[in-house]
Amino acid sequence: MKRIDAADCVDYMWGDTDEYRLTLVVVPSGLAAQDPWRDDHDDRSVAVPHGDGSAWLTVRTRDDRLVAQAVFGAEGSVVRCDTITVMDAFRRQGIATRLYKLASAIFEAPVVPSALLIEDGPAFWQGRSQITA
Repeated sequence: MKRIDAADCVDYMWGDTDEYRLTLVVVPSGLAAQDPWRDDHDDRSVAVPHGDGSAWLTVRTRDDRLVAQAVFGAEGSVVRCDTITVMDAFRRQGIATRLYKLASAIFEAPVVPSALLIEDGPAFWQGRSQITA
């Protein structure tokens, strides 16, 4: 497990042909109340265990249309998804799976199902027990 010890933000082109822009923000657990990272990435809002940090991912098209957003928390030896939304026009293209794999790579640990499964969650996890990078 790779623990997040400091907040950081990285932007880069992402996807098979770099068709998307990914913004990745990592935040350690327990930020100080006055920490400016809390303005948009408040670790207190993450409902899954996140004692080793959280990762906030936003995917946009080159022309800045929102594609997907996800928040993952890590604790112990696993990562769990707190929230994930893929916009309707981009569903069924493997974007959610790629975000789960990216979260696994960030924390160097498998992503396992959380108790927060809603909407398409049960179908997504059917036949899987974990997702790794």
